[in-house]
Amino acid sequence: MLKVTLSIRALRATLVAVSTEETRYYLNGINLEFTPDGVTMCATDGHRMIVLRQPYGEHAATGAHASVIVPRDLVAKLKINPRMKTLDTTDLTIGDDGKLLFEHAGESYGGSRVDGTFPDYRRVVPKDLDGKPAQYNPAYLADFAKARQELTGQKADRDGKTSPVVRYNGDSPAAVDFAYETGFDAFGVIMPLRTTDRTLYYSWASAPAAAWPDAAPVADAAAA
Repeated sequence: MLKVTLSIRALRATLVAVSTEETRYYLNGINLEFTPDGVTMCATDGHRMIVLRQPYGEHAATGAHASVIVPRDLVAKLKINPRMKTLDTTDLTIGDDGKLLFEHAGESYGGSRVDGTFPDYRRVVPKDLDGKPAQYNPAYLADFAKARQELTGQKADRDGKTSPVVRYNGDSPAAVDFAYETGFDAFGVIMPLRTTDRTLYYSWASAPAAAWPDAAPVADAAAA
């Protein structure tokens, strides 16, 4: 059995990238990896990924433990009461039988871990960034902003000072810096969109409007 204290803000932020595709059931949750330094959380749907590392809280792993995939429906039950914002941690107990139990603010939520093997997320983490521009799904970029909001508990400002920053990497996975100045050690990865050779022509928008042939001036037409 293992019991660890986790940040609810961290869990909910990572939850943003969890897959909802049932056929890839092993991606339908957050993977928790226990290291001597803390817990590494990871979620991905194959198009974007969030990785977050947090130090142990009151309860910690003291030895080697296998990673566990916590189902998204169980994590979604964890919420921070706006009137008790300081109660932002939860204790997770992992039984030897794979049963999971979250305890928070006098309530408990139980379930079973996802029975599967989470992919090696380190293989897609970019090691070098070439800075070449690329196109990305705007909905995924908005999700990173949502993840930041989960970390801070505050809505994004309109001046863009807290917007996610994409570190371009051409046709390869790009890094997304969305957790800066939040106190959390986290980053995102996003896959670029496939580009096409289609050329966008919009010269008509800057050219003078075409005149109607043989059209009388408006004033003369009214006088007649």
